Amino acid sequence: MCHVAYVVDGKPFCTPTLFWREESRFVLDGSNSSRMLRNLSEGQHVPDVTHLDSLVLARWRFNHSADYRSVWHSGTQHRLEQTG
Repeated sequence: MCHVAYVVDGKPFCTPTLFWREESRFVLDGSNSSRMLRNLSEGQHVPDVTHLDSLVLARWRFNHSADYRSVWHSGTQHRLEQTG
């Protein structure tokens, strides 16, 4: 799971989506009609990936927590077309 932030008409959006890696490529899932994919420009830096390892639940609501890992993917975006 990753979150992709982008701006449309001066308004910020953040869309959760699936992703995978192909060798050194980081591939985002989405359809051609997706607002996220339509508004990402060539060369734009994109997503933040968070891997949730576990939820830590406690008896007191203010002591709940989560164990997770996160990374900011620094690269440039290019559109890939699905074949087949």
